Amino acid sequence: MLVGAMKNPTAPETNPAMLLAAAALAVLAFAVYLPAISGGFIWDDLPLVFDNALLRDKTGLWRIWTTISSMEAEDHYRPLQYTLLWLQYQCWGNWTAGYHAVNMLLHGAVAVQIWRLMRRLGLPGAWIGAALFAVHPVHAESVAWIFGVKDLVSTLLCLAAVEMYLNHEERGGWKWLALAAAAVFAAMLAKSTSTMLPFAIAILAWYRRGRITRREILSISLLAAITLAVALADTYVVKINNANRTMIVPPLMDRLVQSGMALMFYLGKLAWPAGLSPIYPQFAYRLGDPLHWLPLAATVLVTAVLWLARGSIGRGPLACWLDYALMLAPMLGLVYFGFLTKSPVADRFQYMASIGPIVGIAALAGGWIANADGKSRLIRAAPAIAVLVALSLLTWRQAGFYRDQFTFFRRALEIAPESPAAYYCLGVRAWGHNEFHAAEKLFAEAHRLDSKDNETIYALGNSMARQGKTAEAVKFYRDKIGEGCTNAKVWGALAWLLATDPRVRDPEQALRVATECVARSKAPDPKLWSTLAAAQAANGQTREAAATARKALQLAKANNLIGVQQILEQLIPLYDEGKPYIAPPASNIGL
Repeated sequence: MLVGAMKNPTAPETNPAMLLAAAALAVLAFAVYLPAISGGFIWDDLPLVFDNALLRDKTGLWRIWTTISSMEAEDHYRPLQYTLLWLQYQCWGNWTAGYHAVNMLLHGAVAVQIWRLMRRLGLPGAWIGAALFAVHPVHAESVAWIFGVKDLVSTLLCLAAVEMYLNHEERGGWKWLALAAAAVFAAMLAKSTSTMLPFAIAILAWYRRGRITRREILSISLLAAITLAVALADTYVVKINNANRTMIVPPLMDRLVQSGMALMFYLGKLAWPAGLSPIYPQFAYRLGDPLHWLPLAATVLVTAVLWLARGSIGRGPLACWLDYALMLAPMLGLVYFGFLTKSPVADRFQYMASIGPIVGIAALAGGWIANADGKSRLIRAAPAIAVLVALSLLTWRQAGFYRDQFTFFRRALEIAPESPAAYYCLGVRAWGHNEFHAAEKLFAEAHRLDSKDNETIYALGNSMARQGKTAEAVKFYRDKIGEGCTNAKVWGALAWLLATDPRVRDPEQALRVATECVARSKAPDPKLWSTLAAAQAANGQTREAAATARKALQLAKANNLIGVQQILEQLIPLYDEGKPYIAPPASNIGL
């Protein structure tokens, strides 16, 4: 039991009963997600799977591994994730059922690996724990969303690394440690949130013997060095890819309060998985209100109590708690990243972290059931069965929300009716269906709720221009710039309209805005250079425009921006002929 020392750890044997138990877990994990298998591409699936030219290109696999900014909507370097997506695209193209089936199978494999590790560690309730993980609805975002494959692959590799590390500790030799290091490195190339795995292994080592030996410290330090190096490299990649974007990072004290709230939020959803959503409302708090510091204080208090009580209740509860908190640590908000500006939490962030508390609860339940005899054991097992059935039904329902964009984000809006991100995402969906008036209304509502969000500002002006309301779009962009908006995308959109739209054309102003925009950019951006070329051509500088456009084309090719390449390939011959580009009525902002 987790309330005491580990009992009779053994390597999992293979026999027909064990194979049947593993198969039952895999089938269970697959069955509860059947409503998602007919779902389409949603959210990041669209730009990064459906419209990702690298997945369609036979040579795209090479570029996935050798370039760090080869996809417009991807900020991170995750070649292993995209390798799996590339292989799937070669198999079934845009047939989404194939992607969903792979996710469901991977989720089943994760559940089986949890079961194997629990048995190896001598923990009771191993099958119950794995089944709880398999059917818990908080995992729906990682499993039912095609792009969630990164969570599944990284978690499976991390669990494999734990098993290899246990082999190293129990059998000696460096072969197993090398395999563990390789698995950790691969997990980081799927998703860099695996950074905290070495700490989880250290907690496991302490749980097993109550101490960590010098040999273990050296082994774990090697794994930590790998995760830290990859995490720092990924941070550098994100910085490069976001060089021309602006993000307001809250002060440290705000992030401390939010991190405590986030941890308790995750724990609450794990214990009571109601109202799950892809986007949640931002936390409301005041630094001067002591009540809003309670979640952070509770985190410290729980840790202290479990530490002081370890002699009477065992090391297990503290180990599970520390594992949960540490695995979630990179996503709590102390380290701030872009998604947190849209939603302070996400269900997918606790896919791997949830293993700790689920294993702990299952071990307690399993030990309680195992200590009974005959009918008493069946009676004690009844609550566990009831919980599994209830969670399965909730997951079945939750998986159904992933069938299409509209259902997905309408659900988000039901849970977070004041979420600007939910309105923005619904606006993007309407735009994709050429419902430009509806898109404008949704973007306007998102802007009302968050007037500082640059993506919403750009999208709202773009939707105005797409309907022919170009003067309104120009005024809107100018007003936002006057209010202090420094986002290069917004400045570039204004310059493009002033350079190319006959209803608001102002070549001199377009050139001033485009020139300043390019000068202020922190990294070369083919869209900004192309806008500068259009402004130069509008002012009669067509030779300069052609040269600038060719530079933009090189950048677009280097960054795999297919849409930008196609536009530039149409514009360069026009500039070579000494002509500017004049946009047709109600055209989309080209860049």
